[in-house]
Amino acid sequence: MPATTHLTMDSITASLSPQDKANAEEISSLLLQIYQTLIHMRYLPAHHLHPGPHDLTRLLPFFQKLQLAPQIIHLYTILPYVSSKCHDFYQGGYFADFRNKSDVEDGRNTMYADDRREQMRPWMTPLSLLCNHMSVLFYDSKRHRIGIFEQCDNSSRDRVLRKMRGVVNLELAAPEDLGSDSDCESSSEDGGSDSDDERPRKKLKKEDEGHHPRLGCGSQGKNVYDDMPSRPAGDVLRDILKQYETLEEVPWVYEHGSPRDWPKGVEKLYFKHGWPGKDFNAEEFEMDKMRLAAMETIKEDAEEVFKQVKQCRQRVEGRNQPDFLLLKRQIATAETPDEEWLARYHLWRKEQEMERSIKDLEEAEAKRDRRFPNGSRPSEKPEDLVLWEVQKWRRDIAREEETLKHTIEQAEMFAAGLLDHAPSPKSMKHNIEKEKRHLELLYKLLQKSREDAARLCPGVEELPVEDENSRVALFHNRAHVIEFHQKEIDEIKGFMATVPMSCAKTRQFLQGEIEASYEGIKRSNEWWDGHDEAIKHFEKRKEAFAAIKARQKTEG
Repeated sequence: MPATTHLTMDSITASLSPQDKANAEEISSLLLQIYQTLIHMRYLPAHHLHPGPHDLTRLLPFFQKLQLAPQIIHLYTILPYVSSKCHDFYQGGYFADFRNKSDVEDGRNTMYADDRREQMRPWMTPLSLLCNHMSVLFYDSKRHRIGIFEQCDNSSRDRVLRKMRGVVNLELAAPEDLGSDSDCESSSEDGGSDSDDERPRKKLKKEDEGHHPRLGCGSQGKNVYDDMPSRPAGDVLRDILKQYETLEEVPWVYEHGSPRDWPKGVEKLYFKHGWPGKDFNAEEFEMDKMRLAAMETIKEDAEEVFKQVKQCRQRVEGRNQPDFLLLKRQIATAETPDEEWLARYHLWRKEQEMERSIKDLEEAEAKRDRRFPNGSRPSEKPEDLVLWEVQKWRRDIAREEETLKHTIEQAEMFAAGLLDHAPSPKSMKHNIEKEKRHLELLYKLLQKSREDAARLCPGVEELPVEDENSRVALFHNRAHVIEFHQKEIDEIKGFMATVPMSCAKTRQFLQGEIEASYEGIKRSNEWWDGHDEAIKHFEKRKEAFAAIKARQKTEG
């Protein structure tokens, strides 16, 4: 058996024709333009882009195992890559990063097909990866063409192709192809057979699986992508670039997009600020986008406040609801003292809940009155929206200043060797720079909204901003939590004192309720003990860090 020839980058490059290199360069150049456009439009952060070339020598054994064609390996070394799976690419796919072994492997069967004839040939590769059944770009280096398909739909998703030819489908290979032992080293000229789209996608027979495990074909050399509906690769990528520039295609409408970040109507803001030309004012666009998103957030938050008031009021008005009436009826018709006292207890608990509901209503109404002193929703007086906008930016700035302070402190403590677990220095530096830029943007937004408030609502005071830290501190307070459980125990004991000693069943039930509350206190204390220990440990490290800084200051 002849020895296996190991691939090298030099041998791969030597095997390429000038046309192979030109084709790869066209793909790489156009994808780079597309990615740069996504950065220019403020969708994709610039630090996620990694232009080629890349040294993929470490992956050569893996490429050889997959029997990848030299054209595909060379393409992988010069493609630009986006290192993010939190942003959506064309028609909702993932960005492919073939520097990663996992993406290379996924790329061989990105549609997760059972039938090998629906997997990639060695000279084929996806240029994007599957996300949530959405579209994938498939590239055939032999024909230098790209087809676009979804996981659950055989029809082409290439918009230009559909306009030219209507609905065109992948043709599935006939099941009869699976029974032959014919050679499949080369692709057939006519691709798949004239099968119906509803034909089931049959798996390969067990005995066929070992013949050509990496060649993406059945026993007769068929593959559904051999003659896929497609167009010249350069034309497809130039059209995708154009679709992004005209906003016919936008990336934020798919799985990872958020209406809070990309509100309805954002497309108009692009054109307002000069998109897609070089004069596009990205910062002004970003601020207008954030203000537009803020309007929706303010309205939603306002409605939530009024919704809470409504829900609390409904609970208070539930005193005459069926469950109260049923318990009163059970007391009146009880056949034994235990039945009567158990019903009395459950009614008493309902009354206790009602008292809490009344208190909740008072707090919800107080919150509404603090947030909306004049009693109107933002949607009822659109010109007053700017007042709530000022309030939002002030609240966001306070939160962001606290976050930045914590991030800087964490980075300094890590540098001093006082933290065991933290992001990498590079990541921390990036986070600090990102938070500083965001804070600068928030200051500018506050200034803009204050100018608008002075113009639209002259003489009106700014709305108060609640102290979020005090509210969070109350929730994360051991004494507050334990007090809640202890109060419940005391109340049950007080009720138990009124129950006749002869009602053994009722008293036993109440004792179980008390023990359950004690168990709640025990669990809370166990959690708080661990939490307090972690806080003490962190505070000691902060003290050590403060001592280091003081010593450095003294030493000059």
